[in-house]
Amino acid sequence: MLKFNIYDVNLSFVVAFFMFLNARIDLCSSQTTFGNGTFKFVQVIFRHGDRSAITPYKNDPFQEDSWPQGLGQLSKLGKEQSFNLGKFFSDRYQRNDFLNTSYLQKEIYACSTDFDRALMTAQCVLAGLYPPAKDQQFNLNIPWQPIPVHVRLDVIGLMGDCPRRNKLNSDYSQAYSKRIELDNQEFIEYVANHTGEEATLGGLIKVVDPIFCEHTHNFSLPAWLTSNNTYEKLMSFGYDAVQMYIPTLQIARLKGGEMLGFMVQKMKDKINNANMTEKMFIYSGHDSTLYALMGALQVFNKIPVPYRACIMLELVETSYNNYSVQILYRNDSTQQPFPLAIPDCDYLCPFEKFVELTKRGIPNDIEKECALESALSSSGSKLAIAISVISGILLVMFIVFPAICYLRYRSNQAKYRLCPDEAFQDTSRTLFTDIDEL
Repeated sequence: MLKFNIYDVNLSFVVAFFMFLNARIDLCSSQTTFGNGTFKFVQVIFRHGDRSAITPYKNDPFQEDSWPQGLGQLSKLGKEQSFNLGKFFSDRYQRNDFLNTSYLQKEIYACSTDFDRALMTAQCVLAGLYPPAKDQQFNLNIPWQPIPVHVRLDVIGLMGDCPRRNKLNSDYSQAYSKRIELDNQEFIEYVANHTGEEATLGGLIKVVDPIFCEHTHNFSLPAWLTSNNTYEKLMSFGYDAVQMYIPTLQIARLKGGEMLGFMVQKMKDKINNANMTEKMFIYSGHDSTLYALMGALQVFNKIPVPYRACIMLELVETSYNNYSVQILYRNDSTQQPFPLAIPDCDYLCPFEKFVELTKRGIPNDIEKECALESALSSSGSKLAIAISVISGILLVMFIVFPAICYLRYRSNQAKYRLCPDEAFQDTSRTLFTDIDEL
């Protein structure tokens, strides 16, 4: 049995050779909608920008001290990418006055996972979206203003303990890994000999991220990596990690379902609550965050997402009080966002239909769905025992005990005999002839 469980691995390991990571980021103009109508409410969720490696491999010549800010931190390039993503949002959502060009606290809510790179990405995106107006600058030499970013692990963080999800993912990953290892054993052993990691698919995937980051940041790679297309072949295994991360709707439902449910509820709130002032929610996360959401929406194509990739869920008012949802995916800054259609609906999906169809990816009872069948059976047995015990107690209280009391009462009645009426006339006589027996 493999010791490596893919669900325990940060999905940064899937950063692959095929990702488009351009130092020069071109901003492109964008339409207000892909159909007729106006924006009512927008939610955008994106991956952080370029960063340093998260975990060096065992024999890695570039350890933590090789990175200026340490491991897993947003790079200068990542900050630029994130800032320009904010400018893209400005172009799309401020151009036609959906959002105010100056920051208004009541219009936008930003949240993030509790990782430096995600928090900093959110701050850079907001800086690109809301350059301060003159009356908002607290220092004329600093063209920036602070905008709050909230850590909301209940919304954007992957679910906590979920035994059923973990088991399903582990079972699938182990079966999938064995097939890949059989077909690539020689290459896997070659990489393991140089990196010091296990000669398994898991060990191979663990080295993808640090080597990709080192290559991106122009570190001098060792000779074993630069010969015989080893680097390119190694990067291609990122696809296998993605394949194992969201292999089925059942697993996607347990990874991204709660997040999707939150986002759908926010759309309902915006439609039904005239006092809701927010027009836009932004969520700053990771590649795994996008995989989970796309999996729950059933629009995941199993291709690794690049840095600053973004999904936009736009609630559009197509006519008075009639709403539709369009989903856009931006994974290339030089192209228009791609429209995504959930199964059984059009790109511009009527809201009521969207709500109904997305129920497939949203758990009804997350605690119950996360429990293993054995745990459920055990719980059922304990419940049955508890019910039996309570029933027994109630039987004693309401049937057996009253019956005993009644029988004792009848028994005592048989021992009491009143004296004849004349006995009351003589107080010296006892009222009960059998008093000593009592």
